[in-house]
Amino acid sequence: MEEAVSSWLQSSLEFRFLIIKMWEIPCKNILENDIGLIPLAVLCDFSDIITKEENEVEKLVVVTKRIVERIQKEVRSRIEQRSLFTNMTILMGLRFEEEEIEAAWKRTESMLETETPDHKFFVKMGLQHAAKKTRDELYKTRKERDEAIKAKAKDLETQLENQRQLVLKLGIAKFGNPSESIRVKIEKIRDIATLNSYLEKIIEADSWEKMTRKK
Repeated sequence: MEEAVSSWLQSSLEFRFLIIKMWEIPCKNILENDIGLIPLAVLCDFSDIITKEENEVEKLVVVTKRIVERIQKEVRSRIEQRSLFTNMTILMGLRFEEEEIEAAWKRTESMLETETPDHKFFVKMGLQHAAKKTRDELYKTRKERDEAIKAKAKDLETQLENQRQLVLKLGIAKFGNPSESIRVKIEKIRDIATLNSYLEKIIEADSWEKMTRKK
C-alpha cells in the first residue's frame, strides 16, 4: 500500500512546460477571452483584426481601443481597471518602442473614464524588462513573417496569372477569341484548381462555354 501511494505521489508531482509565443497567437483569441487575459492582446498577432496596411502606431491604437472598451464595459472596480491598464502598459513596453506607445496613448486617453496610472513610468518598466535583443528578435520575427506572407501572396498571384494566360492562349487556338463575359470570368478566377480543370477540358470541349461550364 505504501509503495502504491509513494508511486502515485511521485507521478502527481511531474511537471511539463509549454512555451507559448504570444506574437503567434491571433489577437482576436485574447480580445474575446477572459477579461483577465486581455492585457496580453498587445503582444499578439494583429493581422487577424487589421487587414489593411498600417504602421505600428495605428495597429497599437486599434488594439488598445478594443482593450479599453472591454475593460470599461465589464470591469466596474476602478482599482481592477487601473490594474489591467497597468499590466497592458508594461506589456506594451516588452514589444513596442517608447515613442510608439506614447503616440498610441495620446490617441486613446480621451476614451478613458477612470484615472489611469502614470503610463510613462510603467512603459519604462516594460522597456527595462525587455532586453533590446529580445525586442529586436521579435521585430525580426514579425517582419520575416509579414514578408513571407506577402511573398507567398505574390507567388500565388503570379501562378494564377500564368495559368489564366495559358487557358486563354490554348482556348483561342482551339475555339477562337472568347466573348467579353468569358474573358472576364477567366480573369476573375482566384483558384488554381479551377484553371487546371479548364486546361483538362480543353481537349474534349468544343467551345468556350463548354470548357468553362461547371460540372
